[in-house]
Amino acid sequence: MLKMLKIFFSGEIPPISFPTSVFISKEEAGLEDFVQQIADTAKFRRWFNFFPFVWLTFDNPRFDVGSSGMFYFSFPPFRYKMTCVEVDPGKYYRAEFSGLMTGHVTTRFIPQKDGILMDHPLTVTAVNRWVYLYYWLFLRPPHLPFMAWRYSMLRKNLIKEREIKKLKSKD
Repeated sequence: MLKMLKIFFSGEIPPISFPTSVFISKEEAGLEDFVQQIADTAKFRRWFNFFPFVWLTFDNPRFDVGSSGMFYFSFPPFRYKMTCVEVDPGKYYRAEFSGLMTGHVTTRFIPQKDGILMDHPLTVTAVNRWVYLYYWLFLRPPHLPFMAWRYSMLRKNLIKEREIKKLKSKD
């Protein structure tokens, strides 16, 4: 708490980093299906949203350069915007954040021997000290556990889609 107060009253507002990632094995999904879970905004919302607590809305059906999504948190109430600024299909998506929180994330799809690693390091900072304190106290602590849980939903969606594709290919 003392460290937090020192940061709060210091001259600069430091960034907050969240190094998250998830590994999907070759048996669970291929690269194309994995990338679609980010690129297709309906699929993204299906695994990410946990309404009414945390959810995203998008302005386009695909997350491409120039499209944006709005993150909403109900408790405590908070929101900020994410805009896609760069895409290399099958390799990465880069997004920037604006609003009360600013920052960036580059979601990389890294082929591994047995599957694909999605590296998702998020870095944000607040527009002022009060927002920083609010984010630090209320939204930062549950972030990593929330993402681990939502990545488990992503994995379930990928496995389910693979099973559906197998059934359709048998017909």
